[in-house]
Amino acid sequence: MDAGARLCLFVTSTSPASEAARKNLECILGETMGEIDDVRIVDVLEDPGSALEAGVMVTPTLAIMHNDKRLLIAGRLADIGQVAARINSFC
Repeated sequence: MDAGARLCLFVTSTSPASEAARKNLECILGETMGEIDDVRIVDVLEDPGSALEAGVMVTPTLAIMHNDKRLLIAGRLADIGQVAARINSFC
């Protein structure tokens, strides 16, 4: 049985774009049909090592991990339907 996807949103706590991405992620989660096991928000100012490990160079960036696949989506995640569709197709 496949495990569900893991999502990690890398943000900078002082960034308006990161705040927008957080709010948009809440909406996106309501539209996803795939199974999601874990959702984390990582402030790169507090934990820069996690961003480096994930290959994240800009914030905000959403990392979607499922099995051995990884997808990175950078930006405010403003197109909620498109991001939800990408997550659904990835899972």
